[in-house]
Amino acid sequence: METHQMNPTPPSVFRGIGAFACLALLCPATASVLDDQLAAVWTLAEQRSEATVSWMNSTYGVPLMYSRYPQVGNPATGKWTIATTTGDWRAGFWPGVLWMLSERTGNPVWKQRAVDWSNGLAASTNLDHDIGFITLGSLGKGHLANDDLTDVGGVYRSFARQAILAAAVKLDSRFNKPVIPGVPIPAGFTRSWNTPFEDPYPVCIDNLMNLEVMFLAYELNGRQALDRPWFDHALTHARNTIARHMRADGSTYHVVKHFESGPSIGMIERKATVQGYGDETTWSRGQAWAIYGFTAAYRHANRDPGTDASDLLAAAEAAADYFIAHLPHHFIADPYNHRIGDFVPPSDFDAALGEPAGPWNDSNNDYNSTTHTGLGDARPALLGFTPRDSSAAAIAASGLLELAEVASTPAKRQGYFQAAQDILTCLITYDGPDLGIDPDYFCSVSETAHPGILKAGSVRWPGEQISLSYGDYYFLEALARYEARTAREGFARSQQIQRVGSAILYSFEMTSPSPTLAVRVQWTPDPANTPWTVICHKCGGGSWSGAVPLEEPLPGNKVRVKVSLPAPFSRGFVRILSRSIGG
Repeated sequence: METHQMNPTPPSVFRGIGAFACLALLCPATASVLDDQLAAVWTLAEQRSEATVSWMNSTYGVPLMYSRYPQVGNPATGKWTIATTTGDWRAGFWPGVLWMLSERTGNPVWKQRAVDWSNGLAASTNLDHDIGFITLGSLGKGHLANDDLTDVGGVYRSFARQAILAAAVKLDSRFNKPVIPGVPIPAGFTRSWNTPFEDPYPVCIDNLMNLEVMFLAYELNGRQALDRPWFDHALTHARNTIARHMRADGSTYHVVKHFESGPSIGMIERKATVQGYGDETTWSRGQAWAIYGFTAAYRHANRDPGTDASDLLAAAEAAADYFIAHLPHHFIADPYNHRIGDFVPPSDFDAALGEPAGPWNDSNNDYNSTTHTGLGDARPALLGFTPRDSSAAAIAASGLLELAEVASTPAKRQGYFQAAQDILTCLITYDGPDLGIDPDYFCSVSETAHPGILKAGSVRWPGEQISLSYGDYYFLEALARYEARTAREGFARSQQIQRVGSAILYSFEMTSPSPTLAVRVQWTPDPANTPWTVICHKCGGGSWSGAVPLEEPLPGNKVRVKVSLPAPFSRGFVRILSRSIGG
């Protein structure tokens, strides 16, 4: 993010745009089918979500429904299964969907629904590693969506911030903490789950996603020394995940379990899976968690002075490279479920039934005997059917779009963006061969067999092919991130600052209108130590608020925005921030 020192001398030209929510890359994207369909996709997502609200209201009524949270689709009824506890790890995704619809549409009805469903999660009873999922998807989105201009007095932001801080305390309490008092534990991880299953101290790849609540809390609380353990523990966990969960080829294990006592304390007892095909296979949603989680960890760690986060970026890129290289569009066409142009992964990359033999595939009936145990004819009914996971695709797309902003080379940045675009395009348009299942991934407005926005989600191998609340959440987040990147292209690359009488005139160019983009101009005397002051703000195609700037029309559906800064702001730094409306 660039900041520009205000200069009371004649006009100076400055290059770059400040941005929040990882909006730094300014490379134009080519027009695509996805670009053409975005508005329609958002409209359909709104319609599908409205249908969910109506069903929940008719089923539970007000206010009971605000303590009920969609989980997964039930193919027998075509309706959601519902979490009745705020401790369910999926509880935060439905409010997150509502927050994103609120920002995208500007409709206060969606915002109120988001508030109503989020509020119950502020004091979540969840005491395991999933507190991050619950809090970030709901109150975290609420904190992002509200600012001092849309949330008078910052009341909701303050409420959400306290919930995020409380969640960080809960998650950090699991760092190197035994389940049984007095039992030694390995160093360097937040423990997964509250039961040891058959083995002690499990750590799942999913935990990467929850670390952000500790990173974020540290930042929101002003990076105080007292809170530094949140940052350090999250960073340590992320780095230990690289060491213990990642294979040399960039693939990941789902669960790593550790000895809690004896001479091998802290050492790896077993690497396993709970939701994948086998212990040595690559569960695709776990791989998507790795892309997203390592990228988010890099974002936060890279902002910390003195922290070298290059290892986190390298891990994110390795996970992304593996994921992309093993998508079905690389498979050859044959009578099985091979889909040319299909970018939605199988539930497990190593259990892609019906695919040709290869380094990562099963050879039709028997599993790859070079690395895994064969299962003989235990699965004949599934031959020819490759169960997919649309949620893994959505998670990966969202993570890839953030990674595309920060990757180590221009080629990688473009490659990750293209992969995300391909995945999202596939999710909204793909119509493959009929193999006795509906191959589409996106629900139409009249869909009755699945209640969500997406279908063909898989909780675990071999794949139930259902709607998943987290699949919908990350799908909309990916759409919002994609829109943010394309909307940002409307900004000119130069801004000017000049003296006009006793005031400073700051000018820049942007698309007009920009209905998917929120823009804010801020000032500070010292960007390192002083909070930024909002000068003016524009959300979507509406009017400016704050110190209302002037807009001058330019060719090509653009305007030059002139912000007049009064005398008290004549020296210091000014920046433009932008983010998509919805993520």
